[in-house]
Amino acid sequence: METRKIKISENQDGHGTIGYRISLPKKWISELFDKQTKEKFVNLEFDGEKIIMKKI
Repeated sequence: METRKIKISENQDGHGTIGYRISLPKKWISELFDKQTKEKFVNLEFDGEKIIMKKI
């Protein structure tokens, strides 16, 4: 298991709606999906304390 400290970026659109983004390390995504995978979808789970991302 690898742990990293990652910054959360805040974005605001033209209507004033705020959204958030995180950038995931390429190494993690490469291990989750191979290069031939065209559609890269994940399920996100939130339990009030942590977010869990699982490949579909």
